[in-house]
Amino acid sequence: MSFFSVHPFLSFNLAVVLLIAGKILTLNLDLLRRYSIPEPVAGGFLCIAVTGTLWAVFDLRGV
Repeated sequence: MSFFSVHPFLSFNLAVVLLIAGKILTLNLDLLRRYSIPEPVAGGFLCIAVTGTLWAVFDLRGV
C-alpha cells in the first residue's frame, strides 16, 4: 500500500488560497450571496470541482 504525506506548510497555504478563492467567488456570484454560502464552502466546492475533473480526465484510481 502506498501513502503520501503533505507538508503542513503546503496544506496551510492551500487552505488560504481556497479561502481567498471562496471569498472572490462569493463576491462575484449573486447566487452564493443570495443563499449566504460561506467563503470556505465555496472554496471547498471549487477544490472538489478541480479535483474531480483531474480525476476524471486522468483516470486516477485510489490505492
